Amino acid sequence: MLELTLEHYESLYDSMREIPEWRKRISISESAVLNNEPLYRRVAMDAGVPWEFVGLLHLMEAGCNTHRQILNGQHFDAVTTIVPVGRGPWDTWEDSALEALAKLRGMPGTPGMIAMELERWNGLGYAKRGVNSPYLWSGTNHGLGVGKFVLDGKYDAKAVSDQVGAMVVLRRVRFRNLG
Repeated sequence: MLELTLEHYESLYDSMREIPEWRKRISISESAVLNNEPLYRRVAMDAGVPWEFVGLLHLMEAGCNTHRQILNGQHFDAVTTIVPVGRGPWDTWEDSALEALAKLRGMPGTPGMIAMELERWNGLGYAKRGVNSPYLWSGTNHGLGVGKFVLDGKYDAKAVSDQVGAMVVLRRVRFRNLG
């Protein structure tokens, strides 16, 4: 099992490099998060979490589609039928996000903490296998050859995630906001 410490995540973030063939996909994911930045900032302020965390979670779970909530990508106005089952419905996307984020109030916005909470959100199955989560690192040097869960609980060591990992998008979003 990987040792899931803030230092571990910070080290991976600091040594992360984009895979050149993934740059177009990374840019598309970055744009999706930035296009909804005002929404994510409003929710983040009310939830007490970093806005980037809200955006990355929404990207990973629902492709930043505001008709789909951040718990698992299902429509916010219906009861969830996949993990977590039986949540909702909510009147607005914001209501669903605030409920989902309630236990994370006060979360620091460091890359290590964001990575740690995203991995917890997605599950620790990769860490238990001693590999980096593609949910975090796909499209980077840390996401190569790690395999993928192809269904809940079904891991395939040869499968490759085509979804851009959250941490490379975080770096892009933060770099963009510095300019």
